Amino acid sequence: PQPVAPVRKSTPALACRRVWGEERGWQSCCAAECVERGSAACLRALSCGHPCCGVRSEAVLDCVGCLQPECVPAASAHPESAEDVCSICWAEPLSAAPCLRLGCTHLFHAHCLRERLRQRWAGRAINFEYARCPLCKVDVTHRELEVELRPHAEDEKVLRSRALERLHYDGLDKAPEIVDAGGDFHSKPVEFALRRYVYYECHTCKLPYFGGLAACAVDLEQRDEAHDPRQQVCGGCSSAAGAPNTSCTVHGRDYIEYKCRFCCSVATWYCWGNTHFCDGCHAEASTVMAKPCTCGKPHPPNGKEHSLGCSLCHATSAF
Repeated sequence: PQPVAPVRKSTPALACRRVWGEERGWQSCCAAECVERGSAACLRALSCGHPCCGVRSEAVLDCVGCLQPECVPAASAHPESAEDVCSICWAEPLSAAPCLRLGCTHLFHAHCLRERLRQRWAGRAINFEYARCPLCKVDVTHRELEVELRPHAEDEKVLRSRALERLHYDGLDKAPEIVDAGGDFHSKPVEFALRRYVYYECHTCKLPYFGGLAACAVDLEQRDEAHDPRQQVCGGCSSAAGAPNTSCTVHGRDYIEYKCRFCCSVATWYCWGNTHFCDGCHAEASTVMAKPCTCGKPHPPNGKEHSLGCSLCHATSAF
């Protein structure tokens, strides 16, 4: 008679697998995650007789191999075993769900990888660490994830382009860190820009917009306060129709920036439907007062809204 695994009534799908001849099935228990994982699980039996721990749709070339301890040589290039915990969820062993082996050779639960991509970055500022391997920081690559990865790659391309434009605008594209042979960012201007600047995602248009210096944003990220993403709006989306410097004849409203109403910094927050703040003034929003001008550039007195115009045109004129 065929072996039948006991019905599992708890939620984790740790013991819901069974092997019948050449196939692996997943026990149909009351846990919804078992049904979902079972529908994604590979049904192949490996030459050693153990079930494949990969996903059902992956190519044979992408097979994760056997994860049973007795089948994993001590000197193997892929030393993970079935009982090793997934390094994304840190909650269940690799054997608890179908896995994917990334291009960097590290192995994770397929659903953990997809959920990591879905959640994107943690915190306010945009970063793409979630699209890197958690262990070696190499870009996540796998044929099964190509569709999910494509929009993230496109978003990162836009961010890198805007960061480089900002570097030119600030006249730092020839900074010693970039041009000196011993510099930390020698011949890597984009990496230097991404380390120096911080960008936020506009709640309205979903595009990245300049948020000031990264060093100034560290304190904001560390504050234990409620974060309302609806207040993170780029200059173009927060501009009043017809107001001066709120539309560019070449680039439209995509690169419009505002100064903070209360100081001379570039605004990164748009609150109450009428007020632009920098990070520092936003932290004191309930009590902040207009501060003396420190930039020496022509603009209305601090305390009034003022658009800085198109940042891309400013960057282009700086060459």
